Amino acid sequence: MASRVDGANTLGPWGGSGGTAWSFENAQTITKIKISVGDVVDSITFQYMDGETARWSPRYGGAGGKPTEIELGPAEFIISIKGYYGTYAGKTIIYSLTFVTTNREYGPYGREQGTQFSVPKGTGWIIGFHGRSGTLLDAIGVYKKTCVEIDLGTNNNLKAISGYYGNYHGIIVIRSLTFETTTGTYGPYGQEEGTAFSLPLKAGKVVGFFGHAGQWLDALGFYLKHASA
Repeated sequence: MASRVDGANTLGPWGGSGGTAWSFENAQTITKIKISVGDVVDSITFQYMDGETARWSPRYGGAGGKPTEIELGPAEFIISIKGYYGTYAGKTIIYSLTFVTTNREYGPYGREQGTQFSVPKGTGWIIGFHGRSGTLLDAIGVYKKTCVEIDLGTNNNLKAISGYYGNYHGIIVIRSLTFETTTGTYGPYGQEEGTAFSLPLKAGKVVGFFGHAGQWLDALGFYLKHASA
């Protein structure tokens, strides 16, 4: 069975029950997708970054079909997929796939026939894939994390901010954040592992944020206005 990524929603899989189960959990670092298509989707493979090294996942499916490579930009993320599945040679197989990113749509790859499926765009991003495959791509699903919006409302000020930073795929990033306000605590958001940090705000209040960001939030700092200012 496909494993569940911590803190993510498991959607799908869509398709059939043939083949064997697989799980790919590095979708946040995908740089390329190779999809091979004949009468149906034969296979799918992902290139991803492991630190500064580009690696390929196992091939999920067989060796047939015509391959096409999709190359994603440096700040481009997959936010949805959609496609079709149906009966082929007596088995339920994926017929077509389309990938939706923060920049554009790629596809459809394959024939749009059979039963349609899709992952709602909504708020969030795909952090992994799972499914079933043998000589063809039998089924596909996703692990998706959703964005969280904190509404502080009126007369609700930040009192303290804390979190953790640490190594993730060879890069130091913010792993977790917690916000303490005059009415309550929000978080933690993320995994509390690595090096802890905290900012007590007794001397003033946060009037702005700064930091570094690429594929993830690499660093975070604050502009603090002192109470006497």
